[in-house]
Amino acid sequence: MEKLKENSENNQNLDKNTNLENQNEPKLLYRLDKRNPFYMVFDLIVYLLIAWIPIIFAISNFVFDIGIFSLILNTFCAYISFIVLQILYSIIFFDYFEIYEDKMVYKDIFGFKIILHAKQIDRFFSYGYCGVTELMAIFRKRRFKISPTILILSLTSEQENEIRKNLAYLNIKNFNKKDKK
Repeated sequence: MEKLKENSENNQNLDKNTNLENQNEPKLLYRLDKRNPFYMVFDLIVYLLIAWIPIIFAISNFVFDIGIFSLILNTFCAYISFIVLQILYSIIFFDYFEIYEDKMVYKDIFGFKIILHAKQIDRFFSYGYCGVTELMAIFRKRRFKISPTILILSLTSEQENEIRKNLAYLNIKNFNKKDKK
């Protein structure tokens, strides 16, 4: 009988400790872990077709060798290829995306995690194309902002609206904190 009382007291203490720990964690505002498979296939086809365009330009410029113009165009083609590969990677290997009160977490299938705190977000934009899918790009504050830090593709318009609304909340909350200090 005494052991039962001890166990119940220990369980109550454990519950109190876990409640205190949970109060310190930020509140989850939004979680995206599933996307429409039709949208994913559509995006894959579109971006695989786009992926060939820079390669064709780079090969023709390399063969004809027009000098400095060729070098500039090949550099531009390499940049476009890098962006398209980043897009294809984020379509295929996306696992989940979470927005908390003070940060966001992006994780892929391999376990690579990107954590951006509210004050690290420089800008974000969404783009809908072909009237089918939506894309969300999030940029981190850094000196050269030539590629997005987080890309989320194959979104429905409702998912894109929720993400945009919660990211705007993060930016406004971070802006208000700057004013108070």
